[in-house]
Amino acid sequence: MKDLKIVRVDKNNFKDLIFMIKKLAKYLKHEPPEHIAMLRLKKDLLVRNPKCEAYIETFKSKPVGCVIFYIAYASFLGKSTLFLEDLFVLKDKRVQGFGKNLFLFCVKKAKENKCGRMDWRVLQRDMNTINFYKKFGAKQAKDWSIFRLDEKRIKAILSTTSSI
Repeated sequence: MKDLKIVRVDKNNFKDLIFMIKKLAKYLKHEPPEHIAMLRLKKDLLVRNPKCEAYIETFKSKPVGCVIFYIAYASFLGKSTLFLEDLFVLKDKRVQGFGKNLFLFCVKKAKENKCGRMDWRVLQRDMNTINFYKKFGAKQAKDWSIFRLDEKRIKAILSTTSSI
């Protein structure tokens, strides 16, 4: 696609990433991240060894989508895993190839990093996104459930647990 670019997030386009994250939150029917979370994200992204990578997709110099991922490690594979944290395209830009372009960008990054797989989560109610990924041959991992401890619970566990 002419006039289409995917560029890494830096201090000059970080505001576009924030814009996309807020739109993603609205799409998911979640509260947008608090200001302090955005400050942490900026700090974690814009350092020499970032905790994750983020990219903005632009069309005719306007932001249309974003992707955030990080490299994890799969012990059973003995290889890295590209974990796709967020992939989002603005509502009025969907079904035009922008999401496909971002996803294929991530697939390319997985290959460049010699990853044995790519993983990501999708809300069970988000059938549009599930169907999007199934078009690529992605399979839902039915034998795994996601569990989570939030920061408050982590602190509570550590405060009640004897020495570790």
